[in-house]
Amino acid sequence: MIDSAPMLLTLGAATVAAALVIWAVSLSSRLRRLEQVFKGESEPEAEALRPVMHRLSEMTEAQALNLRRVGLSRYDAFGDASGNVSFSVALLNERSDGVMITCLNGRTESRTYAKEIVAGTSDQALSDDERQAVDRARYGSDSAT
Repeated sequence: MIDSAPMLLTLGAATVAAALVIWAVSLSSRLRRLEQVFKGESEPEAEALRPVMHRLSEMTEAQALNLRRVGLSRYDAFGDASGNVSFSVALLNERSDGVMITCLNGRTESRTYAKEIVAGTSDQALSDDERQAVDRARYGSDSAT
């Protein structure tokens, strides 16, 4: 009985090793098929993925139009209000198109303006504070002075 234990252990190890080799070959075959699909070499699977890839491409293009870059500049517009209660906020997309909203607040009056931003500039003149908000939206808040 003692002599058969090493033989049984060896036989068990060989069985596990054979099962692992079969599993590795199976995984390798699946990987090759996936590579063919993504390279477009396997027609049925590639044809099935075309609508998905097209939709993904459309979504990527549409995402570039989302207003997702925000730059804020706070300041005292009239010199009579403490706490920098006036602000300019730029809301831009990946193409640096969007809108500038400026709210000037003083003790006795408030004014709000909106300006269209195209490629980081506006047809209307931008104040230094508005330019700072655009730069913060385009390049990040650390780039502002």
